[in-house]
Amino acid sequence: MEHVKPHMMFEDSRGRIRGVLNHGHWGEVNYIESFAGTVRGNHYHRATTEAIFLIEGKVEVTITQKDQAPWVSILGAGDTVIIPPGETHVFRCLDDTKWINLLSEKFDPQQPDIHTP
Repeated sequence: MEHVKPHMMFEDSRGRIRGVLNHGHWGEVNYIESFAGTVRGNHYHRATTEAIFLIEGKVEVTITQKDQAPWVSILGAGDTVIIPPGETHVFRCLDDTKWINLLSEKFDPQQPDIHTP
């Protein structure tokens, strides 16, 4: 997993612009709302890269790679992470959350790139 910093920040009398991502090619973008105490993920993708931009709330993310100890981090509003193929990811919502989910490949319900560890 890669924790990505904003690539730019701009502010004037009209408001603010935050550059969330300026690389990658995304085939699908989703808006997700989850309730505190719920769990999402607990899977990995063989071909799909996934990016998460947390809008609101806090999420505990656990990433597991083959033959490595799990990596755990708390994401807060404004955080962005990129999860490459092969990394099992689990999202535990500590608060009610809102996030943007980007997938490098469009989700295909006939052949979903979702695999359990």
